[in-house]
This record gives sequence, C-alpha cells and structure tokens, in this order.
Amino acid sequence: MSSTLSQASTPTPSPESVPSTAEKESADKPPSTFWNRPTLTGDWGGDRSQLAENGGTLRLYATGFYQGQWSGDQGSLSKHGQGKDFFTGGRIDALLDLDTSRMGLWRGGGFHLHLELEGGRLPGFRGGALWPVTTSAVLPLGSEEELVASSLYYSQRWGGTSLLLGKINVIDLLANDPFFGGWGIDRFMNLAFVAPPDGLVPPVIMGGILSQQIGEVSLSAMVFDPADQTNNYWVEDLFETGANVSLSAQWNGKAWNRPSNLGLTYTFSTEKKVDLEQILLPPGLQDNSGVSYPNNLSLQFGHTLFPSKVRPGKGIGLYGKLAGTSGNPNPIGWSFVGGISGEGMFANRPYDSFGIGVYYYNWSKALEDTIDPFLPLDNEKGLEIYYSFAITPWFILTADLQLIDPARANFATETVAGLRGKITF
Repeated sequence: MSSTLSQASTPTPSPESVPSTAEKESADKPPSTFWNRPTLTGDWGGDRSQLAENGGTLRLYATGFYQGQWSGDQGSLSKHGQGKDFFTGGRIDALLDLDTSRMGLWRGGGFHLHLELEGGRLPGFRGGALWPVTTSAVLPLGSEEELVASSLYYSQRWGGTSLLLGKINVIDLLANDPFFGGWGIDRFMNLAFVAPPDGLVPPVIMGGILSQQIGEVSLSAMVFDPADQTNNYWVEDLFETGANVSLSAQWNGKAWNRPSNLGLTYTFSTEKKVDLEQILLPPGLQDNSGVSYPNNLSLQFGHTLFPSKVRPGKGIGLYGKLAGTSGNPNPIGWSFVGGISGEGMFANRPYDSFGIGVYYYNWSKALEDTIDPFLPLDNEKGLEIYYSFAITPWFILTADLQLIDPARANFATETVAGLRGKITF
C-alpha cells in the first residue's frame, strides 16, 4: 500500500531547482568571514565564482537526523523494527546546474542533476501513521545507501515559455516554495508537508513540463509516466500502461499590498488502476472493467502576512492546499494541508526560520470498506512545528515536533520529536 499512497503532489513548474538557503543573498553582499559566509567551504579561492560565471552551479548539502517517538503505540510499518527508541540517520544531496548561455552555447538552455544518498537507521514510519514522519528516511524510494540521480533533465526558455524534459524529482520543483518542499532537509520533515500526496504523482517522474507566463498568471501542463522513475535512467517502456496529465493555472501577484498566489491544478491518469474493492483478491480474480481512472483536483494558496524588513522576499506567510478526488481507484478521498511559516523575522537572526503546519487526510470509502476487517482506517490528522536556528548561514540546526492522530484505527495519538543539522558546503 505504501508505494501507492506515498506519492508527491503536483508542483509549480520551474526550470531551476534553487534551494531555500542563505546563499541566495550572497550575490549582493559577499560574506567576508568563515562565520557569516553562506557555505562552509567558501569561494574555493575564487573557483566557485569562476564556475558560476562560466555557467556551472554546484550545491552540496550534508544533513544529519536524530528522531524518536515519545508517545503512542508501536507501529508495524517501520523498516527498522519496533519501539519508541530514538534513531540517527543522514543524507547527502548534490545539485548541479549548467547554464548553456553562460557556457557560450545557446540561449535559454540548462542541464540539471540531483544526486541523493540516504543512509542510517532513521525510521520513516511511526506509530501507525501512513505518511512518513521523516521524508528523508523514505526518499529516494527503494534506494537506501545507494547513490541515486533523482533529477536528470534539460530545461529551455523562450521568453515567457519554458520546457522541462527528462527525469525530474518533483520536490526539486518546490525548492522556492516558502512552505512546501524542502526535501525534508529544509522546513518540515513530514511527507504531508514536503510533498502532499495525491495518489497520482510519484516522487520522481519521467516526462515533460511545459509552462507559459502571461502577466501574473502561469499556465502549465505536465505529461509523465504513472510509475515512479527513481531507479530508471532510460526511456524504454515509458507510457506502456498509460500516461498521467496535470494541468494547472497559478496567479502570482499582490493582495492587500502583500505578495500572494492562488493556483488550481487538475491531474488525471489514463492508466487503469486496480478497483479498491478488489485489491485483496488474487490478480486472476479481479474484474476492473467498470473502474474509472484516478484523478485529483487541488486548490493551493499563499499570502504574506508580514514581509521581512531584513531579507527582501522573505517574511511570515499563510499557506494551504485543499484537494479532492472522485475516490475509487484513488485511495485518497480529500485532504487539507496548510499553516504558517516564516523566515528573516529578526534583524539579529536573519537566517532563522519557523513553521507550524496541520494536515488532514480522508481516505476513499472504497479503500476503508475493503480493508476494514484486516486494517481498520481512520482519517489521519497531524500537526508539525519546527524552528531552525542558523548557527551560521551554512550550518542550520532544527528542532522538530510532530503530534499525529494516525490512520490506523485504535492506535493512540503519537508524539515524534527530532533534531536536524544541515551543513551547506
């Protein structure tokens, strides 16, 4: 079931996977000391700046985790056994972007690579919850302690038009979002906030994204293979079972003189899914002739409440996403994810950030009725709070607390606490 449910939400297309980190401010005010520069390794004696001038940008992150379950029942979904113990884990992320314009080739082009290496004993699932409490412990899918290229794609811009083609980690496309995204190494840790599952979009897709900017409105279309492509590096066998299509329109402008956005996305699949009322039957006995194809309709919004006075473009904002489906064969009925996040709140701590988020997932009635005798389900509800302390701009220490009413019925409310340390090299 986890491979069906643990899927990422439709992103807002962007040709660049630029992280939400302190180095984005370095162009205007280059740091001059070890303690206030945006990266641990600095400018490499000028080589990093020279690389950027010639079209290359390399970002390297190492993140460590310490997390445990304070209260609640012992779950059966943890890949590391039972109990409420605290575990440690870690991961390395490397992102390389090549700009063909600066490389002296052709205008508007770009090549993008994201390498991920996840390791350690950090459990992703806790206490009967169906959504992983630690995204970085379950992604990339099925590739623990293996180096994976989760993004390997080409981008092209023509004025207000952009095209992405290849293998794309959809969480990369949420890198600039102030609330969602972050890979679990920035902002929230629970998958419900990092990439709100919708039952249709896998963590890594193979396909294309075309977007058009018209004033303050961005229109986009995604076409991709329905299956997760984490461990696939070639186009063979793509679209054999069908195709997923996502159409979206997003407005980015100002409301009440504050930066705001509002987006509507509809995603559907031509892949025939197993009827949820028959998922427990052997494949030879399943009759799916009357099953409709899965879909998802979502409304996403964001509004800046208090702009930052020390970091332009930052501040405290209100964000949310409301989504619904037609049910069977989508395991999700409807959901809401939202909350408040902020960055650049204090003049003496400009790189600190915080977030308070809640989520609610209502499962498809067909799924609940089918598995109820074996695995009774309730709606899953959760709260996550984090505060990120910038020890230096390149070393961020985050305290995280989650309170979850798990999907598995008769499981007690669980409390999960953790620490996360991220170094930008």
